[in-house]
Amino acid sequence: MAAPTAEATPLTESNIDPGAYVFLQSVQHAANLLLTGSLVLLICLTSAICTLNGPLWLPASIDERVTLNMFGEPFPSGWPYIPTSVSSSVDNVDSAAGKIFRCGILVGSFSILISNYPMYLSNASRRQSSNAVLNRVNALRSIAEPVGIAIIGYCNLAEINMMTSGEYVVLYGFHMTGALLAIFTYLITEWQDLNAPSVSFAQHEKTVRWAIYWCVVFFLVGFITGEALGALPLGICCFDAYLPVNHTAIDKAYQNQAYIQEANNKRLMELSSVYNTSSSDAPLYQGLYDTAHGWGLFIRLMGFWCEFWMFEFMIMANLVVWYFNPERSLTQNLVKPSFVQVNDRKYP
Repeated sequence: MAAPTAEATPLTESNIDPGAYVFLQSVQHAANLLLTGSLVLLICLTSAICTLNGPLWLPASIDERVTLNMFGEPFPSGWPYIPTSVSSSVDNVDSAAGKIFRCGILVGSFSILISNYPMYLSNASRRQSSNAVLNRVNALRSIAEPVGIAIIGYCNLAEINMMTSGEYVVLYGFHMTGALLAIFTYLITEWQDLNAPSVSFAQHEKTVRWAIYWCVVFFLVGFITGEALGALPLGICCFDAYLPVNHTAIDKAYQNQAYIQEANNKRLMELSSVYNTSSSDAPLYQGLYDTAHGWGLFIRLMGFWCEFWMFEFMIMANLVVWYFNPERSLTQNLVKPSFVQVNDRKYP
């Protein structure tokens, strides 16, 4: 399908005034930044997940501490450890996946943030609407969405055995806030635009954007379902199993020459002793004994991939806006005016 083009006269020195030139240059700038930011986010998120251990469909953790269990032995389930979320799978900034992910979050989110594309691109703009509130909400497309994605990327989640009270503040106060900000900003503003008579669409554009919109909704429901099934005490078998760390576990890891697990066991045992977590029901500062398997593994993978594809489609929605935008053709032959006249004075 060819990109839509708008019928326009070439914008040369003879038929463009300086004000129109400045506006169209801003349109071009906004479109370029939207394209750059969206492509960087899409490429870096996909590349980061592709560098995880294991086959592509099984995103095993790259954390060396969980390549074996707390005793330095293969997991009894026979399955690798699968991180609980996309962001926790790439939280190690020293790993290849972590470096790629942080690069994409920084460059991609900042590019979309400064593009201010709803102001200039007519297929994502409500400029002709008389409702000032809806116009302000629509402007959040280029503000709240990239800011929310940046918060998600930089406020990573700790694994369940490291969830201290401070980490719960990170989870609910920042990470979840960023996720809700990005997701619901997209859902609300895209719904507004697709139902607004003042927004112009190219041929097939509305169909494509509705398809992406409902894909985001579908994967959002799948992600929430997976998280709920994993968190609620429904008796589903089997999720990750943790055990208190003791000297037996440390010695066993040493005997198996699993020195990374041995060092991690010592750290967990010391933290548990210092903060006296022996009476807690949560697996805080406990060692990972076995990984999710059976329906537990299916639910973990469902939640992981639903989260991944939800954000992939949200980013693709920006590329669709760029691709179908009619103003891009107006700037292809844009020529700078030879001079600008202000109060009888000419500026080159």
